[in-house]
Amino acid sequence: MELLIQEDTFKLFTTTSSARNLSFVTSKIPTFNTLSEFKACLVSFFKDIIMSSQDENLEYYESFKMLSFIEKVFQEVAENEGPCFDMTDEIIKGAKQAPMSTMSNYDDVSVFTPEGKVKPLEYIRNTVELGNTTVALSNARMGVIVVHTGTPVPNAFPTQKLFQISDFAAFAFSGMTNDGLEIVKYLVDEVIWHETYKNQPVHHLQLFEHLSFDAAYRTVTSNKRLYGAGGVLMIRNSGVKLVEFEPTGIVQVVKAASIGNRSQSAKTVLENYIDSLEDMSKEQLIEAGLNALRNAHPDEVLCKENIEIWCLEDSVEVIDVERFMS
Repeated sequence: MELLIQEDTFKLFTTTSSARNLSFVTSKIPTFNTLSEFKACLVSFFKDIIMSSQDENLEYYESFKMLSFIEKVFQEVAENEGPCFDMTDEIIKGAKQAPMSTMSNYDDVSVFTPEGKVKPLEYIRNTVELGNTTVALSNARMGVIVVHTGTPVPNAFPTQKLFQISDFAAFAFSGMTNDGLEIVKYLVDEVIWHETYKNQPVHHLQLFEHLSFDAAYRTVTSNKRLYGAGGVLMIRNSGVKLVEFEPTGIVQVVKAASIGNRSQSAKTVLENYIDSLEDMSKEQLIEAGLNALRNAHPDEVLCKENIEIWCLEDSVEVIDVERFMS
């Protein structure tokens, strides 16, 4: 019997070890003398694929995508040798007898603690809270971001946590560096797209539209892990705006923000300045940010080696830290 097996029917199985033997099996199909011999070999062959896909930790239900191929094979058999019975049920029955894979999806089950907290969300919050402390303040005229970069390590390059998105925007993040850099790249691409394609400045909340949707989708589904970084964007759009982004997709406009390690201690100080932010000058905003960092890191001396200060007024500028270290 001659079967016209196409190569593209095996695309779904190219990652399995059994798929490497497909040419060997199909080359032997024409040598079968009876249809029963062919069907017995085919059943054994597809069971082997199912077992192999499970051993290599593929999705269990992906194994049954081969059923469309099985129907194609039997259709070709029927065209060459006459009608034959559908073996789909027999193959599924044999496959279900195979042991299930011990590999599970990432976070496929939400685990709750007795306090009613979702474990994956707690892990992400802890990741952000372990990052570098960042303090941001703004009023309608200007904004300031002060970042504590940590104690420099002699044998390692310092990790950059503060980035210029455009001439009128800066972003600081806390958490996993790779995820933070991914967010930075997204923001840069969005700003460039709006300025070049639409020829207009981007809205400070619209800038996070796609990112917020993706982060929220990761929060409520199990096929992707959550973003491991949160951040603060300082941008000029009808005045200076501060936008805080959380890994769960929450985006909100704030007057002052603090993220990272010991951020709650910094927020305690920032609360004292909330009512007077609009009347503050650039120097006063910087001093308020430094006071918040001093409260968060009382045992550490703040200096130019562990502090970065960026200001947004007419454009983004880097402030000389030594001016405020007296």
